[in-house]
Amino acid sequence: MKKIANITWITYPNFGTFLQAYALQQYIISLGYEDVVLDDSTIIDTHIDWKFRVKRWLWSLGKTYRRYANSQKKAQNLYDRFKEEHILVESNVEDVQRLNETYDCFVCGSDQIWNPFSLSNPKYSFFYADFARKKKISYAPSIGVSSMPSEFVDRFQTLIKGFSFLSAREKQGQEIMQKLSGKYVANVVDPTLLLDGKQWSKLLDIHKEIADEKYVLGYFLTPNPIYIEAAKTYAHKNGCKFKMFYTDKSYYSVADELITAGPIEFLQAIHDAKQLFTDSFHGSIFASIFNVQFITFKRFKNTMTGQNLRVENLLKIMDIEERLLSEDDVADIDKLGKINFEHVWNQITPYITKSKEYLIHALR
Repeated sequence: MKKIANITWITYPNFGTFLQAYALQQYIISLGYEDVVLDDSTIIDTHIDWKFRVKRWLWSLGKTYRRYANSQKKAQNLYDRFKEEHILVESNVEDVQRLNETYDCFVCGSDQIWNPFSLSNPKYSFFYADFARKKKISYAPSIGVSSMPSEFVDRFQTLIKGFSFLSAREKQGQEIMQKLSGKYVANVVDPTLLLDGKQWSKLLDIHKEIADEKYVLGYFLTPNPIYIEAAKTYAHKNGCKFKMFYTDKSYYSVADELITAGPIEFLQAIHDAKQLFTDSFHGSIFASIFNVQFITFKRFKNTMTGQNLRVENLLKIMDIEERLLSEDDVADIDKLGKINFEHVWNQITPYITKSKEYLIHALR
């Protein structure tokens, strides 16, 4: 049986990051392979500069920060438990000779592991499997830019040169990689879409559902007061409690209820919500997977980095581009109808099928 090693982010606590790693591993295992994720904890830079340490100390003097800090500790424990119970991790990544002797193939992806600005850190060549002497495949890495910065072109070209199969999550990333590599690059879906709603729901069986509680959920990576107020107003207008994930200390004073969550609690909260308001790519995906009505806000201004590309691409494929709103569009929320999820899945299923075919072929 072939042994596969995946290279992606599994250290930084982010719902989508952990769940995409889980999904890719589960799908590869379902194809009959052994699969592990290589531990990236020695690669990720967790250094905190002295200025932030001072700010954090000052914040700690207030009750709001202490509540937030306690929530973050609980959330980290939930992430650690999820990794321990649901992701197979190879912790010994220092001995690259042993890695090459043990594993038959290295799969890089997904998430923004190939954002070129990360290359300013020499350690990040790890996410291109620069040490690998066996077959290398990329699955849905995101570049996160609309054009490749000139200072990273040569380095990026060198790092992707040795891949047997290349793919990208966004169309723009596909075009950039194709131009720089001279090879065909497949455009594939995020790994979280490789598993269906029934497969994801298996993670929720240990939790008690609160089916009678009506709430609107907010999941915001950036604390934009315009978006948050629009979501809260919508919730109260429709007789619902407004809940938010406690991912920023400023959220304490704006939500009716805050949720401390790891990956499973994140899934549960979306699954049980009446509607989701989010600026998150993966929030939009999981609302779709669970057929929960949602609205996605543009998290970033229009800049050269193209950070909105991932949600723009996703909603375009789903044929619901009208669900992506800017600050100027919040007044139009009540004018939007309901999402027809049967249509959404008719639109995206062919992309999922092609993505699975790409991975099946690449792993042979």
